[in-house]
Amino acid sequence: MKDFIGETFIPEELCDKLIKLHEDIPWMSDEVRPNERESVDVFPITKQYGRSGQNNYQPEVKTSVDVGISPICIYQPRRVNQVFWPYLETIHDYFLELEKALYVYFSDIGMHSPELKGSMGDSLKELTGLHEIINIQKYEPNEGYFAWHCERANDKITMSRELVFMTYLNDVPDGGTHFYNQKRIVKAEKGKTVIWPAGFTHMHKGQISKKHVKYIATGWWNWS
Repeated sequence: MKDFIGETFIPEELCDKLIKLHEDIPWMSDEVRPNERESVDVFPITKQYGRSGQNNYQPEVKTSVDVGISPICIYQPRRVNQVFWPYLETIHDYFLELEKALYVYFSDIGMHSPELKGSMGDSLKELTGLHEIINIQKYEPNEGYFAWHCERANDKITMSRELVFMTYLNDVPDGGTHFYNQKRIVKAEKGKTVIWPAGFTHMHKGQISKKHVKYIATGWWNWS
């Protein structure tokens, strides 16, 4: 893996369940108070227009509808409002698939080598975790992430991002992902889970489909 972009696949049935989750979750109403919007106890799963980075909705940069899933759904499910309980099994199953994908990624780049025992490389496997929301994103035809970007910026939250994951939840013939420095387009194939470094070496943007709806699930592994 010369370009540090790894690929594995999750079951197609799980992709269908994640798409259904996106469709089932109600829209975040404008009537919800700002302090409640940010409360993971009240809304551990939300649906709203997709943000670009830590910014608000910027349609010239990114146009999507995002369902954000708080990590408490994985790590502290007892805190979750029972309204969202029907979705916890799907979220947990996806988390397990991500753990498998991460193990494969580390294996492909040699992180399981005995030579790294006790080193920082060995520690990386122990110190990364899911600390931000997982996003399930829906792009209608002609929508997408239009701007070149990486997943780490000069702010407290994103600086801890180490790796990015993204799962294509449906086949989109012209809806993959461009990687700038690698001069590569990763095809959007149902179940394909892609992992890559969060920094500037892996600038990327979406391939914009003019005909097809596109669903992805994406997020980050952070330093603890």
